[in-house]
Amino acid sequence: MKTAYLLIIVLILLLTGCAAQEREIVIEEPESRTRIMEIPAWFLELPAGDYVIGISKLSFMNLEMEMAAFQNAVVSYCRNHSSYIVNNQAIRESEILMASGEARFRVIVSSEPQMLQAASEKLVKLDSFWFYDNYIGLYGWADAAFDKRRLGIEIIEEPDAAEPEWYSAELRRNEDKLTAAAAGISFDAISAWAKAQDAVRIRLAEYLETDVSGSVYHINEMEDRLITLETTKRMGAMNLKRCYMRRYLGSGGPGYTVYLQMEMQL
Repeated sequence: MKTAYLLIIVLILLLTGCAAQEREIVIEEPESRTRIMEIPAWFLELPAGDYVIGISKLSFMNLEMEMAAFQNAVVSYCRNHSSYIVNNQAIRESEILMASGEARFRVIVSSEPQMLQAASEKLVKLDSFWFYDNYIGLYGWADAAFDKRRLGIEIIEEPDAAEPEWYSAELRRNEDKLTAAAAGISFDAISAWAKAQDAVRIRLAEYLETDVSGSVYHINEMEDRLITLETTKRMGAMNLKRCYMRRYLGSGGPGYTVYLQMEMQL
């Protein structure tokens, strides 16, 4: 009888231990989604001057990878210094009377193709680093001076992480310069960067354009026709001032958010 009691006590202790282990697994803390990365100082705040950033995907073919980033930088440089923002909007006559006069720009066209050749001959890589599986380079002129320090930056890998402190939806004008910021989101870092750049350019163009619908004076009350309003804005020289990129782990997989601030000469 004593042996049976002892066996029962042993079984109770074993079951209690297993239950305690199961409880420990349930309350285990989730993995942190904050990472400390070494980021160049110039990537957080570009030095004043004619600098541009180029991005490409990780590749075992180093030459092709660096060439892709260089070509990306050349195109960005040309679009920043010689481009048109085109508004091509179709609206109905009945909507014109109610229109707010706000331009809706959608198409960005680079001009002066010869600038591509000139930029590809003069731009050189000044520095580069890795951001997850992306190669990011700083490009400018051979004698350019910039901050080469590496800074330990906290990258929060959350879809709803806070925006950088300098990011603002408001446009700022200081004498002959106009500053705007915008963000781009994509599963691909290069696409997110391109979306952010285009969004900034469009915001600057919208500030310059006023009352697009005002160019149509006649309203035919008997017929509701479709009218295409097209305007083109010649942009001034633009420079990238600040940027911030983060990789997040969303429900659909990893993605990137890019915040950019650019300045345009009026």
